[in-house]
Amino acid sequence: MKSINDMMSRSMADAVNDVYHKTRLLLHIYRDAVWRMEEDIIDIHDAACSLGGDRIKSLCDFLSLDIGEYRNGTDKRRLEERLTSIAESKEIIDIIDKSLAKLRNYPGYGEIYFQILYGCHISRQRLSHKQIMDRLHISPSTYFRYKRQATEKLGTILWGLVRPELSGLWDPTDCKQAAERYD
Repeated sequence: MKSINDMMSRSMADAVNDVYHKTRLLLHIYRDAVWRMEEDIIDIHDAACSLGGDRIKSLCDFLSLDIGEYRNGTDKRRLEERLTSIAESKEIIDIIDKSLAKLRNYPGYGEIYFQILYGCHISRQRLSHKQIMDRLHISPSTYFRYKRQATEKLGTILWGLVRPELSGLWDPTDCKQAAERYD
């Protein structure tokens, strides 16, 4: 018969593993989410220009109209949905940015952890593992150990300190399967 301590240890290990995979998944989509948000903002600006104005204010005025007052309610709903999507993406990006700032200040290896994750996932141009190792003057084994530790620490910050309500965001099995696709 298994002891309660064994079951609790396994449950805690599963929870840590789940946080790690959720964090990896968020890091993998970060760069694309930023790009998508920038593209959506450009599209919205273009839509505002097509309404006869050259500023976002024209779009805001358009969105404040009742659907019946404007000739095409479908366009209005599509723009409203895009704005909502931008707001949601921005919230996720802000949460990750705030967590990365906390990681950077982590005692000991915080700056190294930050540099590894920044080079791999955050910077506009993704750096190779070798480029990051060369910049930090570390060996491959140290690099991969620090990369795992960085992701684990970021996960603790992200899911435990910054936004605990995000902890129920994904089903753990879905998250692990999605994260494994990026390996």
